[in-house]
Amino acid sequence: MDTGSSLVWIQCEGCTKCFKQTPKPFPKEKSSSFHPILIKNMPMTYECEYEDGASTHGVMARETFYLRSNSSGLATVKKLEFGCGLYNNMQYGNYKNNKIAGIMGLGWDDPSFAKQLSSHSKGKFSYCLPVVSKKTPSTYLRFGTPYSRIISPAFDILKLELEKYFSRFKNLKRTKADLGLDLCYEGIKPEGFNNLPDLTFHLGGSQADFVMKPEAVFEVVPRPSLPIKSREYFCLAMVKDKKMSILGSHQQTNQRIIHDTMNKRLLYYQEDCSKNP
Repeated sequence: MDTGSSLVWIQCEGCTKCFKQTPKPFPKEKSSSFHPILIKNMPMTYECEYEDGASTHGVMARETFYLRSNSSGLATVKKLEFGCGLYNNMQYGNYKNNKIAGIMGLGWDDPSFAKQLSSHSKGKFSYCLPVVSKKTPSTYLRFGTPYSRIISPAFDILKLELEKYFSRFKNLKRTKADLGLDLCYEGIKPEGFNNLPDLTFHLGGSQADFVMKPEAVFEVVPRPSLPIKSREYFCLAMVKDKKMSILGSHQQTNQRIIHDTMNKRLLYYQEDCSKNP
């Protein structure tokens, strides 16, 4: 799922550059409801490039999609426009038993999934991501960037302020982690460290505040390999970026995020997402 782009696409059989996936790519030739979109009797093509350098090229088509519904079992959506990916430069296939077959673009412009279903949803959709734990049910969905990317000047200030804050606690020491995160500390649980702070993003354009609880700000990881079994480390779950800031899925945990594509508004409030039905 990608709220930053508006193209729905899946990898199709016959691709000339493919990534590994399970099950196999979509068998378009075997589908009686698959119809390429034609322009002057020629298939309409698409090209889509993402900020991380990934890209997909292919043909646009219409197909019948079947979606699970809480009220009516399976909902049928006919003639949904989507991209049939034939040249896909993506990294998904690097993961064992990869089940990701494409991207559901949920952006605010055509032909996003949300815009195409606007007659059913009034252009609105929402999601609520729980804090990931061993008890969290698995899902085939992926929500893009896990850790927020913060533009360099702002990240440097945030890191400096957190270093000042944590310097007051003698039972903490700086450490390195295998998570690719820059600011990490090691602590001992029996002494207790319950002083992880909240963090607030001030969204200047809307004069709104996005308040994150500690579990959405930091990644806490036990270290059973250390001599003291109760030792753990935690890291600021954000990374520096030279170009832009992106709000990662980790920072969106326990928030109800509502996209109003018709009015181009983003609404949110705190919620215990583990209690979702």
